Amino acid sequence: MKNLLLKISRFLLPLLGVGAAGCEEFVQRDMYGTPWSEYEIKGTVVNESGEAVEGIRVKMGVKDSRAADGKNVMSYPLDSVLTGANGSFSLFATEFPGNELMITARDIDGEANGSYEEYSAGVELVKNVDKQKQEDSDGWYTGTYSATDVKVILKKTSEE
Repeated sequence: MKNLLLKISRFLLPLLGVGAAGCEEFVQRDMYGTPWSEYEIKGTVVNESGEAVEGIRVKMGVKDSRAADGKNVMSYPLDSVLTGANGSFSLFATEFPGNELMITARDIDGEANGSYEEYSAGVELVKNVDKQKQEDSDGWYTGTYSATDVKVILKKTSEE
């Protein structure tokens, strides 16, 4: 009877998650975090004549993948700036990797520099990986995605 009970317990106890600890030391490495990437977009805003436009609010955000007909609709913004006197802008954000980004440009100063239609478009990004930053982040950093020399051409609003 004792042998039968021993054989049954040797079979059932491991199935229930009860077992003997081994002699070897097992070190489990717990990782807490989420993958992340850096995004940087630099460029200039000009009018149709090629002249720089100051005071335009440029936003960078995640493109809504559910938008119908491939329209450029922003799900949520990541960064926004006003263009300088030379029409330049520089946007930077840290975000979950793999999102498709877009920018919008909106004239918010009224007639000060002319009135322009709102602009929105997707942005082609180039990936670069900083190996040191990747090691320092325990593998969570997936790279820096950037676009430089982005040219936003605004159209004047039509008079009604």
